[in-house]
Amino acid sequence: MAQIVHKGGYDVDLLELIDSNPSLFKKQFIKHYRKGTYLLKQGEALEDIYFILEGSGIVNQLSIDGEEHLVHYFRKGDCAGKAVFFHTAKEEQWFFSQINIIAKTDCKVYQIPLEYCYNYANKNSDIYKYIINMLNQELFRCHQDLVLLRENKTSSI
Repeated sequence: MAQIVHKGGYDVDLLELIDSNPSLFKKQFIKHYRKGTYLLKQGEALEDIYFILEGSGIVNQLSIDGEEHLVHYFRKGDCAGKAVFFHTAKEEQWFFSQINIIAKTDCKVYQIPLEYCYNYANKNSDIYKYIINMLNQELFRCHQDLVLLRENKTSSI
């Protein structure tokens, strides 16, 4: 099982979320990405959210001078593209990505159209609970990385 455990929070299991929401997680939304391919490129319209069934990758951002900055990493049980749920300018057709999402291993994902997922989530709070838990996970990992950085150690991604 793709168990997500967060100290101080509740556990959320992606497979349980999928099983309890079959009208959202349809087989037609399953996509495969090869190692090194982009799920999303910086500057493209953010049109999908990615629930990671298998594999891992990174989220990075290129600065104006072309320098690459790691923003986040993802692995089995995570989702990528979730920040759009908190975008306030709903009058725009979502927004353009400020990040790259890159597969670092072969990945299998549920790539769900954002508008479809957003409309579903407004009727079913399970998706929001999952996304909030994922954001908590990222915050926890960032805190761990900061502690390791202060101790001159590196994290194991």
